[in-house]
Amino acid sequence: MPGWSYHDQWWVSHNPNGTFMARGAFGQACYADPKAEMTIVRFASGPNAGNALIDPIPLPAYQAISDHLMAASPE
Repeated sequence: MPGWSYHDQWWVSHNPNGTFMARGAFGQACYADPKAEMTIVRFASGPNAGNALIDPIPLPAYQAISDHLMAASPE
């Protein structure tokens, strides 16, 4: 995935929030953003084993939710 690295069965983002994600076949995902104190788990059973075709939809949505939480959080 562009902008991510794979390490110890986790995809690691290089964004300032330290986001990381586990991915399963057929669209399953566990997306964690430690700085936003957010975890999203997606249970799925899509028609294709790969995730590349669906990545453009959920990944930006997860980031948008994280951004919203960070903006609403009093620090």
